[in-house]
Amino acid sequence: MEGVKKTDIGFAPSKILNWKENIVVLGVDGEIAILDPTLDHIQPNVTPFPCKITHACIVEDQLIATWLDYDILIGRMASLPLNQPLNNGPLKSEVRKSTTFTATDLHPQGNSWSHPLNADVLGMVRIDDSIVFALWKRGLYRLNADAVEEWRAPLPTWPSLEKIPQGNQLISMHETPHAILVVSKGGGFAELSKTDGAIISFDTLVENVSISQHYYHQGHHLSITSNNEAIWIGDEGNLIKSHRLSGPVQSAMWNNENNGWDIAGWREVLEMSSNQVSSHRLQDICTFVWRNEIQDYLIMNDGSISVIE
Repeated sequence: MEGVKKTDIGFAPSKILNWKENIVVLGVDGEIAILDPTLDHIQPNVTPFPCKITHACIVEDQLIATWLDYDILIGRMASLPLNQPLNNGPLKSEVRKSTTFTATDLHPQGNSWSHPLNADVLGMVRIDDSIVFALWKRGLYRLNADAVEEWRAPLPTWPSLEKIPQGNQLISMHETPHAILVVSKGGGFAELSKTDGAIISFDTLVENVSISQHYYHQGHHLSITSNNEAIWIGDEGNLIKSHRLSGPVQSAMWNNENNGWDIAGWREVLEMSSNQVSSHRLQDICTFVWRNEIQDYLIMNDGSISVIE
């Protein structure tokens, strides 16, 4: 699955989001790029945030994102309009060295709203025209696009996972047609009401393992364990496929063509279907496999983009 280089994002990517027919690429140092369906730049890259964006989603043409500097314990959650030119903000080095920055200076320029964070964000998901996010040791919150709180609820816990280190810590949040799905590091999962955050159902996805990453698509759960095993489980709890990986996973996305998963691994890309797992070795590290109606692409960890032939 080697590709022919097409273009370069201009920075190392950490997350990609759908926005209409375009994609928004977030970088490891707070950068943002907006690319069209052929993955060409729509506008110049900007760096509104002084460090990596930890969580983000798009609601009504607004990028709602969070960042937290763990060393100096400063963070923000802000909403930026994507249909207007974005602006650069202070660099991480400037924030750490300067004593002249005020709280206002740390809010990104051109924001629709911006608020300080008083705890680490564990997860965030878009729900209709709002977001739901989890704050460490505080709870779950639902905000509308204007940052008005609609409800708050306690974080779910799984007593059976207490022996697993950080087994109750949330690592993943997703929307289903009727609920909010949350998954913990110990493999606990719960469905929560969109209306008030109340628990609808409660169980464990996998037993006696620590999960580092979790992905979900229409009833399909893909868990990546701390010892680099990919475990694909259906909504009924049935094991569809498991596979030992050669190293850490960068990302995974559902592949509609083979009804399976594209996994960007350690110098390999895997296509996992219910029948087989095909591994394609790469010279470098692929961060994302991106497929659309026009072409299939490899987005590498140095920011280069290749067309899959």
